[in-house]
Amino acid sequence: MFKIYHGDQASAVNVDDYYIKESSSGLDELVFEIPITDENYPYILEEAPVVEQQKYIIKAVDADEETAKVKCQLDIDEWLSDMYIGFTNGSDTLYNTVQKVLPGGWSILDDAHLNTRMTIELEAGTAYDVLTSCASAYGVKFRFDNVNRTLTLCIPENNQPMGVFVTRQLNLTELNYKGKSTDFATRMYAYGKDGMTFETLNDGKPYVDDHRYSNKIVSVYWKDERYTDPQSLLDAAKLNLAALAVPSRSYSCSVADLAQTNPELYSFQDFSLFNVVTLIDDVKGTRINHVVAEYTRYPHYPENNEVTLSTVTPSIQDSVKSIQAQIEKPNSQFRQIMQAAVNTATEIITGNLGGHYIVTNGADGHPNGWAILDTDSIETCQKVWRFTAGGLGHSSNGWNGPYEDVAITMDGQINASMITVGILSANLIQSGILQSLDGDVQFDLENGIIRCKSGQREAVFSNGSIQFSQGDRITIELTSTASGGETDGTITIAHTNSDGSQDNNTVLSGTLVESNQISAYDSFYFDGRSAAWQYENGKYYLVGV
Repeated sequence: MFKIYHGDQASAVNVDDYYIKESSSGLDELVFEIPITDENYPYILEEAPVVEQQKYIIKAVDADEETAKVKCQLDIDEWLSDMYIGFTNGSDTLYNTVQKVLPGGWSILDDAHLNTRMTIELEAGTAYDVLTSCASAYGVKFRFDNVNRTLTLCIPENNQPMGVFVTRQLNLTELNYKGKSTDFATRMYAYGKDGMTFETLNDGKPYVDDHRYSNKIVSVYWKDERYTDPQSLLDAAKLNLAALAVPSRSYSCSVADLAQTNPELYSFQDFSLFNVVTLIDDVKGTRINHVVAEYTRYPHYPENNEVTLSTVTPSIQDSVKSIQAQIEKPNSQFRQIMQAAVNTATEIITGNLGGHYIVTNGADGHPNGWAILDTDSIETCQKVWRFTAGGLGHSSNGWNGPYEDVAITMDGQINASMITVGILSANLIQSGILQSLDGDVQFDLENGIIRCKSGQREAVFSNGSIQFSQGDRITIELTSTASGGETDGTITIAHTNSDGSQDNNTVLSGTLVESNQISAYDSFYFDGRSAAWQYENGKYYLVGV
């Protein structure tokens, strides 16, 4: 039971099948359905306060002729009220940065215990904008308690197992597994502002290793110009590599929440958000610790609770919106990284980092260009900018090059090792693979394949077919083939396992040809019954036979 407020009055809402989704973003949701004939329905308005232990605000209402689905979000308005113009934390710790924007009456519970110093700069933003910047920069999560007005800072990956376990024999009712190692690495070379490294703190090595999963050496390069302190860069490199050094694994499972249904016997089975639980997968023969990344709980029907272990990818539309927000929002992580790169470029171009200017002469003794060197001689220089009638280029390999860092030549070509850009407008982009930052949306332009992932769900568009899968099972496949001058379209809805086997009790398929006819092909089987396709009045029907 929860209450909805209208003016100074509060009314109890007689709904008990609502659920609360606790999310790693900190913005928990309360979702419920209510008949439009309910006496409280007139109070269901956007921004109306709702209280169920924590305070929520109605953010969306979707009503039809009978019921309305209402989505509420945790009330964090106190973190959105003040605007900070030109905010900078002066390269400070996480705790001190949050303290600078903490709303009045709030306190901090610091479970992260970070001494890392990072630079957080915002053109303009609220206290919540500062928090989201800190989340990406320091690698932390937040939990809001808007009743006791406390903000908890934590690093879930640092939590230790509490003796909670999940197994088919006890409490696991459904399990979906997803794993990948496309971004796998065991060694990271890290650089901060002005090429700063942590060699002096790391036995002369500009890299860190992590061989928890494999003894192979797979190297990656990472640079973030927001880092000005070697120790902070070292700490961040270890944290970033830790996420790459083991395959990315995600388990989405439905569990019998025994701590809620049988607390006397199983009170220790606590699936609270960010707790570390041990998943025993008897099929794969593994025993793995995972963090509870999302917890959906039904206060009155705990048997319906759902737990998501480890990090689950956002939905495809959320990924697209996130990418767009990173580009457009002045306070996003992308904009901060880009601004740091701009600041460094400004220092370089304005001469704050030094340089020696010379005029170059051709064979006839006349000037034919100019150059800027990192020393006073072309024999000893390593970093060189040269500008001639042929183009402009930079070399990190001395006067004779190669000029591979960046080059702009007279034939209209631009070559660069890396380009940081906010908005790219082009008539034609020729590329091998276009991929989102998390790898879940991928356009393989060479092979004509598009992949879109959302948690356990994946859609693949390739070679005249569209395939939808759930975990390791293909659930829907649409294909087209050309035969005898006609183009046939085949629709298959089935449970197809990764080994190619099918469950014939769950097969629905048919072939559509250009003559507006559809022929049965293992048409439909379910518990020994079958059906055939029938075309009538421009529509196709399954008719029992």
